[in-house]
Amino acid sequence: MTNLETTTVFVYGTLRTNHSNWRNFLAPARGVTATTAPKYTMREWGGFPAVYANGETAITGEIFAADHETLTHLDRLENHPNWYKREEIEVTDSDGNTVTAWMYVMPQSKTQGEVIESGDWNDTIHTLYIGSDHRWRAWQ
Repeated sequence: MTNLETTTVFVYGTLRTNHSNWRNFLAPARGVTATTAPKYTMREWGGFPAVYANGETAITGEIFAADHETLTHLDRLENHPNWYKREEIEVTDSDGNTVTAWMYVMPQSKTQGEVIESGDWNDTIHTLYIGSDHRWRAWQ
């Protein structure tokens, strides 16, 4: 990262460590495991997840430090604010610390897909994609 000023982003899908978009946008940094409060719903959109506000599930993901340039690239990837909306939330990291971070949330008007009860995309990709005839894989 070239800019010394950073912000924190919470990612829960293809931007997580060793997933497809991580390589293009956040590598070589490794994310720190974090979890939201249980007030969201995660849905499977066929190759990537979407998180919606106003649910009852804690979302598992990772936090990364992101400079302005990286955040701009992530906004473009997530088509913020036209597709996902970037919202500031609080998460709890693996050491129990509360961290303020940006998370990309899907508007309720775009609800579709099966609910991921665990709130963890890694659980779903192993069930739906690994070992199936689908070519997309998480490389963990």
